[in-house]
Amino acid sequence: GQVDLPLVGPLGGWQIAFLVAGGAGLVVPLLLALCREPARQRAVTSAPLQPALPWLKANAAVVGPIFLGYALMVIVNYALVLWVPAYFARVHGLAPGQTGLAIGLSLLVFGTAGMLAGGGISDALVRRGRPHGPILAVLFSIVLQLPLWIGAMLAPTAPLAIALIAASAFAICMNGGLQTVTVQA
Repeated sequence: GQVDLPLVGPLGGWQIAFLVAGGAGLVVPLLLALCREPARQRAVTSAPLQPALPWLKANAAVVGPIFLGYALMVIVNYALVLWVPAYFARVHGLAPGQTGLAIGLSLLVFGTAGMLAGGGISDALVRRGRPHGPILAVLFSIVLQLPLWIGAMLAPTAPLAIALIAASAFAICMNGGLQTVTVQA
């Protein structure tokens, strides 16, 4: 339904949600203005970028593919996840709410488990003397994702497709925390 607000006029439910969220965005800064930040014990400075540039240039053959690979991996995964709702509607006849619930729960449960597993695999590899364990764990997750996504898109039933997407969420999220670790290593 609609609600008729003074000075604004009739609004639908989704419009009211935007007003509430926007209103909170106006109130929170006012509340924060009333808070006093404690005195800092020491000055916080950021590291200058200039000393890192020669190192980046000298190691571009390693660092460049890592940055490019992660960027491409993220683009592909976001494209797939954004395309899935339309796929489920067209191929399996699911409503957006059904798809959202299935994908959301998959990411919540299996994505979280995948992130924890990726860190565990990486740590185990490093403990076994493989200092490039984070990179190996990320590569493993990428290799694991491909057949799961292909299987999900070719699955004859919605439950099987959802199960394969849940498994792919596990694989996708395995590398979530490892990207930063890889760059730092």
